[in-house]
Amino acid sequence: MSEANHNAGRAAMLFAEVSTSSGPRKSASAADGAEDMELGEDSGGVLFPDGDSALVWVADGTSQTSKCGPFSSRILAQDLGKAFTMRAILGRLVLNPTGWDAAFLGRCLRASIHDVMDEWNEMLAPESPIAKVMAERIASMQAPLTPEGNRFFEFSTTFSAAGLNRGGQWQAAGIGDSYLILNESGQTRFSALERGQITIRIRNADPGLELSQHIPPIQQFDGTSANLICLSSDGTRETVQFLYETLHNDREFTLDQLPALKKKISRVKPRSQDDKTLALLGRFYQD
Repeated sequence: MSEANHNAGRAAMLFAEVSTSSGPRKSASAADGAEDMELGEDSGGVLFPDGDSALVWVADGTSQTSKCGPFSSRILAQDLGKAFTMRAILGRLVLNPTGWDAAFLGRCLRASIHDVMDEWNEMLAPESPIAKVMAERIASMQAPLTPEGNRFFEFSTTFSAAGLNRGGQWQAAGIGDSYLILNESGQTRFSALERGQITIRIRNADPGLELSQHIPPIQQFDGTSANLICLSSDGTRETVQFLYETLHNDREFTLDQLPALKKKISRVKPRSQDDKTLALLGRFYQD
C-alpha cells in the first residue's frame, strides 16, 4: 500500500521542540578585563501560528564580539527571534495548506532584520540617554577603527528557521552556518548552510552615532512531504551526525520512534564546548 493511501483519512499531528545549552563562559572582554564575556549566545524558539503549521528558529550570537550597554551579539540573536516571531504571527495565513508560500520564511527573516535595525536606531536617537553613554564608551574603551577612522562596536549572529504544515509542505531559510536534516518521503538528507553572519555595527559619526549592517544572501529550501526536520546551531556537530546516521532511509519517521530517538540524543557526548541549540519539527499520523 502506498504512503498516500495508507495515510488517507488519518489526522496529521505537528510536534515542535527546541533544546539549548550553554558552553563555558568565555574569556574576559578585551575592552574591559574585569568584565566576563556573555554566557549563552545561542537561542531558539517554537511557534504554532495557526492550526495547520509549526515553526522553529535557531540563532547563534558570535562569541568574542562587542558588549556595550544594552547591545551585544547575544541580545541581537534574541531581538531577531522576537521580531521573527511577530512577523510569523502576522503572516500566519500564508503558512496553511491552501495559501502556502514557499518564500515566506525568507521574506520574514529579511523583514525581521529591518525591524531590529529600526528598534536599535530608535534606541540610539541623539536625544536618547543610551546614545550618550554609547558614544562615551566607544571613545573611552579603545574600540576598533574603521578605515575612515571611526571607532565602532560590532555585533553578529546567525539565524535560521524552518516551517512545516500538516500536509507535509516545508520550508527553511537562514543566514550563517547551521545544520538542517530532513526526513522526507522515507529518505534522510543533510544540508550545512553556508558560513556567514548578520552583522550590525554602531560607530561614532558626526554628529552622534550611526548604525550599519551587513546581510549575506538568505539561503532558502522547500519541499512537499517532510515528516521530520532537525535544525541546529553549529555547536551540535556530533548530535547532527548521529541523527543523520540514525534516521532510517527506507520509511517515514513516526511518533513511536520519537521517545527513543530523544533518549539517544541526550547520550551523545559532543566534543565542542560551544553553545548548542537543536530544534525538532515533526509531522506524525494518528489512527
